[in-house]
Amino acid sequence: DDRENFDDPSINGLKEASMIQAILEHLRERGKSHGNGDNNVDDGLLTTFSYNMLISCWSHLSKIHAHGPLEAEKVLQVMMRHAERNQRQPKKGYSYYRQYGRHNFAAVAPDAVSYINAMRAWANSQHERRGQRVQWLLQKQWQDCEFARFHGSGNSNSSDQQQYANQLRPTTESYNT
Repeated sequence: DDRENFDDPSINGLKEASMIQAILEHLRERGKSHGNGDNNVDDGLLTTFSYNMLISCWSHLSKIHAHGPLEAEKVLQVMMRHAERNQRQPKKGYSYYRQYGRHNFAAVAPDAVSYINAMRAWANSQHERRGQRVQWLLQKQWQDCEFARFHGSGNSNSSDQQQYANQLRPTTESYNT
């Protein structure tokens, strides 16, 4: 049976993960070429949701691929860099959230779902230090949440910062991972 051959990228999910990564990279490069710097959030092409899909993909693949949790954490780190860059140098009129229809999407900043999926990637793996990585990610999530809450007080975008801090706050699902 072909389905048992996990070395085939079209069967084991690696092809799909690579496709998602390529799409996100294309959108990021497109943003650079249109003068949006490293973030292509102004036209809503890159969002937290799009990056969370990739982290979730690696979380599921961690059961059969040893490098899955490392890949999930790399994506989370990319999101952290986007968020840090935007906190240091917010664009005029920048908001952490963009409105699309009735939904608000965070403009490429990790949220609780990002951290939960990265923690799941480690929990699903067979790494001997997976418990320590999950614990570190949970601590990092709390640190980032507190930073966003503190950074937002007295800021002109304080309500956006507080909304972001609330989206980042660990949930019971964070602890159950």
